[in-house]
Order: sequence, then structure tokens, then C-alpha cells
Amino acid sequence: MSNEYRLRCDAYAAFDQPFILSRVAEISRRSEVRAAIAIQSHWRAFIVRRNVGKLVSACCVMQSGFRGHRGRKRARKLEARVRQNISLLCLARSVITSLP
Repeated sequence: MSNEYRLRCDAYAAFDQPFILSRVAEISRRSEVRAAIAIQSHWRAFIVRRNVGKLVSACCVMQSGFRGHRGRKRARKLEARVRQNISLLCLARSVITSLP
């Protein structure tokens, strides 16, 4: 009986060995896949952070350009208003001085 039992155990072991090896390979493959996913997600996060940094600097450049444009426009309007006031003052002076 012990011989028969040993043969059965050997038969089961021979039958189960490919499944055990495939199970070990599957576990190893899953850990490799998890590692690959972690590497890819870290890489994508790095790329996104780098692109966000570029976008932030581009926004700062655009914003400073717009603020400069708006400031120059306000300065031109103020300068035109000052010139108009000066010309009105000169006209008023000439009218006052021309009176008898």
C-alpha cells in the first residue's frame, strides 16, 4: 500500500508541477506588471509636472505682456488728457490776457 500511495503522490506531483510552476510564473508576472505600472505612473507624473511648470512660466510671460500693454495704454490716455488740459489752460490764459 505504501508503494501505491507513493506512486499516487508522485503522479499527483507530476501532474501538479506544471500548474505550480505556472502559478509561480503568474505571481512573478503580476509583480513585474505592478512594478511596470508604478514606473509608468511615476514617469507620467514627472512629465505632467514638467509641462505644468512650462505652462506656468508661459502664463507669467503672457500676463506680464498684457499688463505692460495695459499700462502703456493708460499712460497714453493720461498723457492725452494732460495735453488737452494744458491746451485748455493756454487758451484760457490767452483769452484772459486779451481782455481789456
